[in-house]
Amino acid sequence: MKFNAKEIGKRIKEAREARGIRTQKALADRLRQASETKSASRAAPKLKYQSVQQWESGSHIPPWDKVELLAEVLGPNYGEEWLMFGSKRTNQLASERPFLSYISTEEQELLNAYRHANMDGKKSIISTAKTLAATHPVPAAEIHPLRRKTDPHQS
Repeated sequence: MKFNAKEIGKRIKEAREARGIRTQKALADRLRQASETKSASRAAPKLKYQSVQQWESGSHIPPWDKVELLAEVLGPNYGEEWLMFGSKRTNQLASERPFLSYISTEEQELLNAYRHANMDGKKSIISTAKTLAATHPVPAAEIHPLRRKTDPHQS
């Protein structure tokens, strides 16, 4: 999936203004405070208002850790999914949530690593997975790979 940086920027600005945060600097300050609170055991990287400026202008997409902070600072109406995909995607994710609950912790970590990797990293992950699949075949599943046999919605 390709992200639309301009649309993400519009949503960040919309959420910032709706929450009464007047300036990009004020949002950067709040993000910095939230980051420092979360990572009290280690030094939090400094967030400059220019980063918020770049996100809102659509010239850069915020990294996922900053999207999580944005959602935390902007409140429950502005979650990660909404910031990245808009309301249509949020509705889609809500309908997919029962399936996503069947993904193991290891699968979640792999998906998260893939999501945050650059193109070379993604290619490496795919290549490794294909090599492993070829040398360690998994038996054919009788059910959808994201559903368990105990799933009451299974047809």
